[in-house]
Amino acid sequence: MRFSVRCASPHHPKRWRVARAAVLCSLLTVFGAGGRSAAAETGPTAMRFAPDWVETGGRSMRHPDTHYVTGFAMALGTSAMERARSEAAAALATRILVRIEHELRDVSVEEDGEYHYKVAAITRSTSDIRLSGLEYKTWERARKGEERQAYALAILERDPAAVRRRSLRDESMGELRACLNSGARHEQSGRQSDASETYETCRRPIAEALEHHAVARGLRPARGAEQERDDRALAALAEASRRVDEKIKAIMRRPVSSLRDAADSLAIQLDHQGVSGASPLTVAAFTYGITDLSSSFGRRVGLDLEGALVRRARAMRAQVGSSSAPHLAVRGIYIEQRDEIRLSATAKESESGKLVGHAETSVPRRALPAGLSLRPANFQTALKDQKLLADGELISGDLRLDLWTDRGRRGLVYHESENLTLFLRVNKPAWVRLLYVLQNGAQVPLDQGYYVDAAKVNFALEYPAVFEVLPPFGIELIHGTAFTQRPKPLPTRVVSIQGVEYEVVAENLQEHLVRTRGLHRKKQVEISESFITITTTPRP
Repeated sequence: MRFSVRCASPHHPKRWRVARAAVLCSLLTVFGAGGRSAAAETGPTAMRFAPDWVETGGRSMRHPDTHYVTGFAMALGTSAMERARSEAAAALATRILVRIEHELRDVSVEEDGEYHYKVAAITRSTSDIRLSGLEYKTWERARKGEERQAYALAILERDPAAVRRRSLRDESMGELRACLNSGARHEQSGRQSDASETYETCRRPIAEALEHHAVARGLRPARGAEQERDDRALAALAEASRRVDEKIKAIMRRPVSSLRDAADSLAIQLDHQGVSGASPLTVAAFTYGITDLSSSFGRRVGLDLEGALVRRARAMRAQVGSSSAPHLAVRGIYIEQRDEIRLSATAKESESGKLVGHAETSVPRRALPAGLSLRPANFQTALKDQKLLADGELISGDLRLDLWTDRGRRGLVYHESENLTLFLRVNKPAWVRLLYVLQNGAQVPLDQGYYVDAAKVNFALEYPAVFEVLPPFGIELIHGTAFTQRPKPLPTRVVSIQGVEYEVVAENLQEHLVRTRGLHRKKQVEISESFITITTTPRP
């Protein structure tokens, strides 16, 4: 991985090894240039009138974490308050999603059975959540000659929200039972086509119930009798999913025998639920099971499904992508099951988060195109690193670091020579250390001390360099660590990897994490970690 430097001068070439480029950008253009001073943000007048949650970046004694989930955001300029409220709601939802993902990481086929793993994977694919019933606290700061600043705190009380989500789960399960009964009546009447189509639509309430179940547990884990009800609900959903699979396979006249057939099957099921290629939509690369990892296969399936939805829309003489209907986001997962690959796709309205369709199918392994790998070469190592780093995200509850790319942060697949842009956000002044972990485990510093001052806190900041994908290829990580005190530089050495020179850290990733966490314990330095997993592949 190399990158182009946005701040390149006529005295320097545009291509540099990552460490040198980052240092150059830090010296020339980083956040302090042209920014307001910290004193301008925290004068005595502002301190006197600002609520506590404004000055603490979202922490409030009135809304402790034990009873509430909160999300904080700030914005400048036109429609600042509207944007601050929206971003605060998204930050709140992310905290619940992190909790859901933490629960799912330990689920395995060996420990919990194939269907339990499948249920967890479906939950993972549906949990880009939107929440209703939020309360908001807002505050504005205006200074002469400066843009108006808007602050918002989104608030959700855990217990009532968890009760509501479990109630919605039960409502979805009631809808599921009615759907299954309707399919059975069609079968008994000999209307096989209607029966198959009805069973396909039963997938949506299954996915919907699973999402409500996961969110409820993310808000408040169940205990006692409620835990028993949760267990019964999960078992019933797994059984319903199995029953739907068996019914559709028994009724289908033409089995899936190729990847294109699989994409067509998913498209037909989604179309029966109102998900059409005539609507504006985005189909992401499919991810592997309950992980965030994708592959050439995952990207291929996403593209094939998008093509299948568009073909169906054109066959119905619909104008592709021009509909006034809401924009739809389609995400999917794939699971290895003996001699076949299980595919699952979920469609949601991007704005509201409403789940509008869910589809599943399987494709035989023998039908996969030659050379289309399900897992990159370093898959197992990447899983171990991902689990280690995910645990590290819980180091500090006060300091938070977010990282994402121009394509988001889930299911990322980049081909050779494609560009990647990195974004970051911290909730208080901090030094950010960025490491790029290559497929072979080498750790390349992007920046050893990237300072975000008070004027840039809580803003989405674009890293001033554009990355270019180069060898080696596989699953790679961008790992960020934020410190409230300036960290010591990591020792580095220059190595050549497949003809490309990199300046790499002279220690392994685990040693680095243990050392920085020890610093937190001994010196009370606040530390937060975040990472992005990227699959890089040769040009197809």
